[in-house]
Amino acid sequence: KFQFPGSKDLAAMFEFYQSGQAVRDIKLTRKLNPHALTFDRWLSENRDKVEEALREAN
Repeated sequence: KFQFPGSKDLAAMFEFYQSGQAVRDIKLTRKLNPHALTFDRWLSENRDKVEEALREAN
């Protein structure tokens, strides 16, 4: 077990994602934010930043 501040919240978040209950309503997302990007589009637009962050992490 991890004992750092927020570790219980982090564990609960991952348990929630693994449970399959993290259902997203894409139509509602588009209604609330018509400019929302798909992950593929976001990655395409931010590729250089992501690659730089990965290089810095190594």
